[in-house]
Amino acid sequence: MRALELHASAKTIQRSKGRSSVAAAAYRAGERLYDERTGLTHDYRYKNDVEFTRIYLPENAPDHYRDRATLWNAVEKKENRSNSCTARELEIAFPYEFNAMQRREAGDATARELMKRYGCAVDIAYHNPSRDGDQRNHHAHILFTDRGFDHSTKDGWAKNKYRDLSNDKLEVDGVKTSRGQQEVLSLREFTAGVMNRIAMRDDLSVKVEHLSFEARGMDREPQVHLGAVANDMKRKGQQSERDDQNKSIIDMNSKRDEKKETVSEKSYEKFDQFAGAKRADFQSWSLDEKIQEDRRREAENRSLELSLDKHYGKDERAFKERAKNIEAKLKRGGIKGFAQNIDGSHKRNKQQLEGIEKSLASIDMRKDEQRSTLATSQKARLLKMETWHVRAEKNLEEEIERSRSSFREDDSDGRGGKDSRGMVLKSKREKTALVNESTNQSKKPVKKRTTSYAGKEMSGNDRPRLNEAQKVSAKTKSTSAKKKGRAKPEHDFTPPRGPDLGR
Repeated sequence: MRALELHASAKTIQRSKGRSSVAAAAYRAGERLYDERTGLTHDYRYKNDVEFTRIYLPENAPDHYRDRATLWNAVEKKENRSNSCTARELEIAFPYEFNAMQRREAGDATARELMKRYGCAVDIAYHNPSRDGDQRNHHAHILFTDRGFDHSTKDGWAKNKYRDLSNDKLEVDGVKTSRGQQEVLSLREFTAGVMNRIAMRDDLSVKVEHLSFEARGMDREPQVHLGAVANDMKRKGQQSERDDQNKSIIDMNSKRDEKKETVSEKSYEKFDQFAGAKRADFQSWSLDEKIQEDRRREAENRSLELSLDKHYGKDERAFKERAKNIEAKLKRGGIKGFAQNIDGSHKRNKQQLEGIEKSLASIDMRKDEQRSTLATSQKARLLKMETWHVRAEKNLEEEIERSRSSFREDDSDGRGGKDSRGMVLKSKREKTALVNESTNQSKKPVKKRTTSYAGKEMSGNDRPRLNEAQKVSAKTKSTSAKKKGRAKPEHDFTPPRGPDLGR
């Protein structure tokens, strides 16, 4: 029977970190949602890894919150502080022995338990493994509100948030912990129990443990290995001095095997923890990158439209006003209209109108060209980002595989292996090249932009200050390199990242 430790991590969606529950829900459900608070539209309909989604509501919750956009926009409106925790997330991984129905049964039970415990709304999304990743990585993102419901209030939300997952300090069996940590442990125990019941019912050879080996204090003694000679003597029932000597040897080998088994078990446990943490960190990073790219595209599109209006808007409005006046003249009838036909003014007005229409068509064509150029640049950048993510994930899996043989118990920092830094440095260089290349392309459509290449919003007034700061920084780096007699190594440069926008 295969024994595995449950992967179930709890996270928060905090506004102080630039995150949005609407953006998080849109990404996890693979939908297009409009964020009323920020004015941004988060479109993740291109995602093809979403297997199934569902929203759970307690009995006292308004029924219109079954709509995902309505629910999470209401949450953003209710939690109006700048540092509000707008939602929480529980991410669980399923044993690869489970099929789709078994995964859905386990996820459904966990979602209902969350709704029952906290009286909150729960939004669950089942994800299939990524196309180029580990095909066993079936998991679910369970997003739930940080506040319950109360039908007696005006907006239907409870006056106070529940405190079960708070950071209130506790001491359990002499160990300092928090209320939230104990609650997460309880949720892990519940989820592992559900999975084990499903596995037992359906005769699956897998057992899920909610506690780590270290937490369980496991110091297992392996079975005594007698060896071929000792077993032969035992079967024959021979009693001799040699038998006593063999018993001493067997005893010594037993202790040695016990020590090796313990070290090996702990090493494998640490390796599993290391690999799981690395993969979880990568998924979190990849999610942040995609959300930042979405925010960046939104900002670029807004910047382009402002620029187009600045360059062409005045002329376009003037042309339309002239065309309106000319059309009014052409509609006039009677004797005055007949006289106009005779003196040729009617014909001239028509010619002027045709010229204006050509000018407006030319303006529209130039605007469409710039929009198309920006869209092409954004598409190329998105493709490169996806290429980078696939490459980074491949590097990660290669590093994990290399670390498997070299992982040791004394790797207490969880790095294990000598090539970890090399992989990180290689990834930084590759990411730097891709970001710089995509940045140069994205600058072509519009001369004046309102965003930096990292996706951070800035006004037009901030641009001169940014340029000046960059000049000073470049001058300082150049002076420092001359003093040292060599240029700064490439791997020491890490491109700045935009704000954490929420998942």
